Amino acid sequence: MRDKIIIIIVLFIIIGSGIFMQKYIKSTSEEMVDDLKELKSSIKNSGEINENIKKQADDLYDKWQELEKKWSMFVLHDELDLIETSLVSMKSNVYSNVIDMSMEEIEKSIFLLNHIYEKERFCLKNIF
Repeated sequence: MRDKIIIIIVLFIIIGSGIFMQKYIKSTSEEMVDDLKELKSSIKNSGEINENIKKQADDLYDKWQELEKKWSMFVLHDELDLIETSLVSMKSNVYSNVIDMSMEEIEKSIFLLNHIYEKERFCLKNIF
């Protein structure tokens, strides 16, 4: 009987941590996507890249660096590297005043962040 209780407790811990991890990835990826969409909107509305947009790109990249430290515990590093590369390219393009390439990298980053959530999500597609 005692062994069954221990097994049940361990299962609850595993399932609970999985649910927490999934919700954390969802909320933080949505937050990053919202920030990227805001940056994209700022670029579209201004028609040029100004200091405010450069600051937004810097802030977004700094936010990603903090988030990456936490995500690296449970997300594949290859996936994180793809997002990192895309965000570095976006930031570089913003500082070089290349609007088209900046927008492309923003869209790529949005896709990759949404893909991470879809990949880590608990569903039948991801199990089999």
